[in-house]
Amino acid sequence: MNFTRQINVKDLGKYERQLAQQLPRVVTRLQQQGARASIGILQRNVRSIRPYPPVDSKRYLLGFEVQRGPRNSVIVTNNRGYASVIEEGRRAGARRPPSSALVGWVQRKLGVPPKRARGVAFAVARKIGKYGIRAKRVVTSAMPEINRKYLQIMFDANDRMLSGRRV
Repeated sequence: MNFTRQINVKDLGKYERQLAQQLPRVVTRLQQQGARASIGILQRNVRSIRPYPPVDSKRYLLGFEVQRGPRNSVIVTNNRGYASVIEEGRRAGARRPPSSALVGWVQRKLGVPPKRARGVAFAVARKIGKYGIRAKRVVTSAMPEINRKYLQIMFDANDRMLSGRRV
């Protein structure tokens, strides 16, 4: 399941809404610029999670992408199947994940040899099923910084437009 956050023009201030009405292509381009900047913020946020980042390979980090959404919106999503588990966690007592999905992780992260990896992966899956996984809130914790960056891009474009420079 993907985890998605939408940035919409209606959430902005009066001048930005006016800019959106006058110049929809410019706003779309600026939104895409803001969304691309937010991907960098999210990737930096993932790497800074302590005591250890929730990634051992770069697949999760590289899974963030920008999509065009409905009615002047841009969607930043992570297309990895486990992105929602990293963001929202997994409750204790839920059905355990398939151990086959954890074999590679067990080998990379725990250094278990391939012959023992399936057994260890089964034990990890059973423990995840019993105790759950704590939510990392990667996107949620980055949203204030993403909103500041997004509004900065819009304000800068507004200033350029009002001063007669090309947006």
